[in-house]
Amino acid sequence: MQKLMYVDRSSETYKQQLHELIRLTPEVEDIEADMSATESLFQQDKTTIVKGIQAIVAFLDEGYDEFVKFNQGKSEGGLGWLDELLKCPVHFPESYDEALRNSKGIVRSYVFGDIPPPKTLSTERCPPDCWTRSTA
Repeated sequence: MQKLMYVDRSSETYKQQLHELIRLTPEVEDIEADMSATESLFQQDKTTIVKGIQAIVAFLDEGYDEFVKFNQGKSEGGLGWLDELLKCPVHFPESYDEALRNSKGIVRSYVFGDIPPPKTLSTERCPPDCWTRSTA
């Protein structure tokens, strides 16, 4: 989604990709509910994992809210969520990246052994100037 929207900034692509995000959000919410229902599966990290998943849902909801304004023609102040998402074709905003570390990163450490979650999950191929590059 992010790479496609970075390359093709048309309103049609934006609409198509945000429709995909809207469909994804309930699935992530289901994962959050499943995780909340676990008893001792992730021990003391359960709260951090659930908060990470909640932060992912909040990130997706922010995109949804912006999309609603866009469809209603009320985005004259810009598309802050989208602008942040598209600063770099391979790096998600820090808030999303942190939520991913605190959920998926911790779960992976349980699955694959006692390894610390990576410092970042998505900056491997990010160009050095991606945070200073304009999205206009």
